[in-house]
Amino acid sequence: MKARFAYPLLFLLPSAMAAFLSAFVAAGTGAGILWLFVYGDRTWPQTASTVVMAVAVLASLSTLAVLLFVSYSFGKSREASGGLAKRHIAFATAISVLLPALALLHQWQVGNLG
Repeated sequence: MKARFAYPLLFLLPSAMAAFLSAFVAAGTGAGILWLFVYGDRTWPQTASTVVMAVAVLASLSTLAVLLFVSYSFGKSREASGGLAKRHIAFATAISVLLPALALLHQWQVGNLG
């Protein structure tokens, strides 16, 4: 398999995790700005919730697209120097394991687990 196709497949799971996290950041930021400066404690219209969720989905999809494009471009440049490197496989595996482990560690520390 060519490296230009192997790298996006290799980094698909870590990219999806990062895109998922960016959706939470975008939704939290959007809701925070709307709460602080626009609606406050008053009742929010349905369109505000729809806009916040649309921004979160857009942020997630754009983050995923950018990360996969970067991995495709990196894989394309690696084809001349030998293709897929073993350290990149280890790096992708480590990211895939450490991101959920950090989330679980946080939830354990705040007392939601156990």
